[in-house]
Amino acid sequence: MMKKLLGFSLLLLLNTLGSAFAIELCQADLQVGFVDFKTNHIWNRNGKKISTYSDFHLRAIPVYLDTYITTIDCLSINSAYIWIEEELNGTSRGIADSELTWTHFFYLDKINTVSFQTTAIIPSGKQIYNLRYGKWGGQFDILYSRVQKIKCQTLFFDSIIGYRFYKGFPSDQVRGYLSCGSYVFKNIYLDGSLNFQYGLFNGKSKFNYPLYLLNPNYRLLRADLKAAYCFYNQFYLSAGVFKHLWGQNVATGSGYFIEGWIKY
Repeated sequence: MMKKLLGFSLLLLLNTLGSAFAIELCQADLQVGFVDFKTNHIWNRNGKKISTYSDFHLRAIPVYLDTYITTIDCLSINSAYIWIEEELNGTSRGIADSELTWTHFFYLDKINTVSFQTTAIIPSGKQIYNLRYGKWGGQFDILYSRVQKIKCQTLFFDSIIGYRFYKGFPSDQVRGYLSCGSYVFKNIYLDGSLNFQYGLFNGKSKFNYPLYLLNPNYRLLRADLKAAYCFYNQFYLSAGVFKHLWGQNVATGSGYFIEGWIKY
């Protein structure tokens, strides 16, 4: 019942837009999206908003694939093609570091789901500023989902708490996620979420360069709001907006995303 949508935090933009769509086990899902993000400000290490005097524009095409290998075990992989235009530093393009994830559901009933998740972070190449770390890493998560009926409305709650680490300079992170959604009409689903990535500031920075995204030591609180429409119970199309609410060593700003995915 926990379905992970690949919206973005790009690792920060590319990372978690989760959702509580109830799904059937033993199925596979393919998802492709588009993300657009613009800014010209960052929060510094002390959380103070400052201008970069340079426009930053990120666009990305994320791809996510999962398949259930048993009724309680799921394998997934995701990555993205990203291109960045920055006024002072030109254009950069590349593939984000990939993530291979195994999820095991160890408790299921009619209203609750508890699962454990482990992720291998696989570098797609050498480091590219604002685009990828280019480092091996991993992440462990505990996921909890609940379906709660209030009067005539059914609400879907998702939560995740996890720990991410890298080999080398990027800081370890404590990660948290919380969402609530509901079908407001038969085929229309609305969802709001908060995504927290709290760097422990133990990363060994090898450069002194102001980064919009993927600073070796960053913290971010992000909010997302999205709507999805279900076609024939197999194809979904969703769109939404996101905003960076607070951070340290990371970009301010907001953006939008569009996603389409198919169940087969």
